[in-house]
Amino acid sequence: MPRGFSEHEREAIRAKLIEEGRRLFDRYGLSRTTVDELSAAAGIAKGSFYKFFGSKELLCMAVLEEEETRIKAAVLAAAGSRPDVHSAFRAAMESMLSFMRGDSLIIRLRDSGDYALLARTVGTDRLAEHFRADIETAAAFLELLREKGAECRVDPEVFAGLLRALVMMMLHEEEIGRQVAGRTFDLLMTYVANGVVGKADNE
Repeated sequence: MPRGFSEHEREAIRAKLIEEGRRLFDRYGLSRTTVDELSAAAGIAKGSFYKFFGSKELLCMAVLEEEETRIKAAVLAAAGSRPDVHSAFRAAMESMLSFMRGDSLIIRLRDSGDYALLARTVGTDRLAEHFRADIETAAAFLELLREKGAECRVDPEVFAGLLRALVMMMLHEEEIGRQVAGRTFDLLMTYVANGVVGKADNE
């Protein structure tokens, strides 16, 4: 029977599981990584793993959400650094694109086919919780844009959906065609920005 952990131990072990999960999922993918490997990497018994996460898929969600927290912080910082609405929106989207094309676990999971598996296995309640966090970030982004004078004619739920759609497009660059994906994304950014914040003065 797995022994109990103090609160301090629980926090440290959870952080270690996320750290090692990121490393193993990045190297082997979700489907090829086992709970045994994750437990051993974190220095705990396999039975103890389930005190922290109900499955390796739920651990993977936690790893992705930690990554998304960094992305969201970078996006809001990029938007906040620009003086006008349109340049703020574009800087935010370009920051997101840069992150996704860099050291992004979500892209690796997409390439291995594991992202679709993850979405199917974590359950609707867990996905709903994930989407609520997206809506909170979208609301913060809209407020930032309003402070810069944007009209912002959408509510946070719809704006979160728009941002998610742009991310999904990035995840399907091959299907769109690499030679046109960049220009397509650029044009969509302009259309979305015009719809959300109004046309720029020079349009």
